[in-house]
Amino acid sequence: MKKLILSLLLIPCISCLTTSEVYLPHTSRIFHKKNCVGLHDPNPIKYSSAQVALNTGGVAACSVCIKDKDLGVKHQGYTVTNYTTSGSSTVSSNSQKLPPAKSKSSVAIRVLGDILVFLGLATLVAISASAAPPQTYTPPSIYTPPSTYSSSYSGGYPSSNYSTLNSAYSTTTPSYSTPSSVFNTTTPSYSTNTTTGTYIGNLSSNPYATNSTSNQYGAGSPYSSNSINNQYGTYGSPYSSKSVNNPYATNAPKLYDSNGQYRGKLSSNPYDPDSVSNPYGQYGSPYSPDSINNPYGAGSPYQTDSPNNPYGNGVKIIGQ
Repeated sequence: MKKLILSLLLIPCISCLTTSEVYLPHTSRIFHKKNCVGLHDPNPIKYSSAQVALNTGGVAACSVCIKDKDLGVKHQGYTVTNYTTSGSSTVSSNSQKLPPAKSKSSVAIRVLGDILVFLGLATLVAISASAAPPQTYTPPSIYTPPSTYSSSYSGGYPSSNYSTLNSAYSTTTPSYSTPSSVFNTTTPSYSTNTTTGTYIGNLSSNPYATNSTSNQYGAGSPYSSNSINNQYGTYGSPYSSKSVNNPYATNAPKLYDSNGQYRGKLSSNPYDPDSVSNPYGQYGSPYSPDSINNPYGAGSPYQTDSPNNPYGNGVKIIGQ
C-alpha cells in the first residue's frame, strides 16, 4: 500500500520533468512545468522554455518542478538575476502586467497541503476497501405447509362437517390406457324414477325461469331454505356436507338432464370423481361429452337442457 501511494505522488513530479515548456498562471509570478502541483490556472501563459520565461522579466521559476539545469544559471529562488525589481525598465515586448508574486514559503505550503490532502484521500479509500465486508444475499425461507390436516381442528367451523382427510378428498387417479379411453362415454342407465331426493331447482343461466337457480326471486333466491344460493341453508352453506359450496362435501346434490341422464354432482370438491369441479373427471373435464363444462357437449349453449343456455331449462338438481 505504501509503494502504491509513493508511486501516485511521484507521477506529477515526473511528468513535470519530461517537457521543456513552462506555464505561468495569471494569478502568480512563478512559472511551472505542465502537470506541476503548483499550477492551478486552467489557461496559463505558455513559454517555450524556462529561459524564455525568465527573459520576460518579473517572473521566477518553481523550485519544485524546475531544476537548475533547465535555467542555465544557478537557481536560488527569487534572486536579483532572475527576478526583476518593480522599478526595472528592462522589460521585453512580450511581458505582461502581473500581480505581485507570492512568497516561496506560501507556494511550498500550498504544495505540501495538496500532498497531504491526496494522502488522506488515498488512505480513506484503502481503509474503506479493506474494512467493507462482502455483501451476501440470503433468500427468504420457503414456507412449507403442514403435511397433514388435523380433522380435530375446528377453527370456528363445525367439526361435524369434516370426518377425516381421506373421506374429504378422493385422491384416486383414474387409470387410462389409451386416449380413446380417457373419458367413459358409456351412458349410465338412469330413469326418471331413480332421481329420488329433494328437488332443489334447475341449474340454469336463464334468469327468467321460475325454477332456475339464476332467478333471484325463484329457485335462486338467497332466502329460500333449499336454495344453493342461501349461505345458511343445507345446500348453500360452506359447512354442510350436502352443500354445493363446501369443498370437502361428499354428498353434494346430483344433476340430471331432461332425459333423466346423470350429469355428475354439483359440488365444489375438486377431488370427487363425480364432481363438476374436478377438471379430470368425467363430469368436470372440459373435454368430456358428459361434462356441463364442455361447450360442445352437455354444456353446449344451444341445447335446451344445458345450464349454459340463457334461454333453456337447464338440468335438474336433486339433493341427497
